[in-house]
Amino acid sequence: MPLVILSPREVDDFDFNAVQWRFLAEGDSWFSIGHNPPWATSNVLMAMQGQFAKRHVAVNCATPGDTLAHMHQMWSDFNFTSLLDSPQHRMWWHGLLFSAGGNDLIDACQSSATEPDASRRIFRTQPEWGSPTDGADRYLSEDGWARFAAYFQANFAHLLERRANAENPDMAIFMHTYALPTVRNAPAGSMLGKTLGPWLYKAVKMYGIPEMDWPAVAARLFEKLSGLIKSCHDPARAVYVYDSQALAGITPAAPGTTEKSGDWLNEIHLTKGGYDKVAAGFAGFVQATLS
Repeated sequence: MPLVILSPREVDDFDFNAVQWRFLAEGDSWFSIGHNPPWATSNVLMAMQGQFAKRHVAVNCATPGDTLAHMHQMWSDFNFTSLLDSPQHRMWWHGLLFSAGGNDLIDACQSSATEPDASRRIFRTQPEWGSPTDGADRYLSEDGWARFAAYFQANFAHLLERRANAENPDMAIFMHTYALPTVRNAPAGSMLGKTLGPWLYKAVKMYGIPEMDWPAVAARLFEKLSGLIKSCHDPARAVYVYDSQALAGITPAAPGTTEKSGDWLNEIHLTKGGYDKVAAGFAGFVQATLS
């Protein structure tokens, strides 16, 4: 049976009594990028459509085609905040499907190497590099990571606060970690004449990080991000995290490739097959939690 995906403008015309579970969805490009063209691209929500035993619905507030949406932007999204808070939607939502943190980290990595404040950079400049015995951590700014983690935690805490004051404060929150990308020169096409990405590739080149250390740097960054997201997992507060990085079985892209490779469409977004792998596990996780 399908998961029906609606845009916020379709909410008033849909019979919510005709489905078992009702989800609100918000997040970054893992929920939104695969819309154009729909036969060639995908995202986690689209891939979840055929993964459930019964018919459910998800109202997706993630912006179609947005390659780099951020956590803080959801609070200025009228569709999301009104559907989360509004009394006329009392008891609609069994769960919030929430994709967050990945785009924020990718964007934080773009901070200029000329930025003097280390707390505003994920990477250290070359004079700041630590000892080679520190491994990939020699390239990472502790102050920058602390600032990023505080940003993530503040936005997540605000989400919990908004849920507590919403009409159904017991709504479950479902999150996921991110598959580990390969640092490579594989952009995501262009928009309005501007090339989209590559992101990590540009960042490590800007900071002069040796190519032999790129895999370790990416692995360390996404290990830290996964730890941050998994720290939100708290069944006592109805917050559940699916570890897609560990469980989805994503095939890595080959280093040096510039287009589709393995389960990756470009440097940071999956192919349809890759999203299918994540969706199968994520949908099963949600179903087991709510059943």
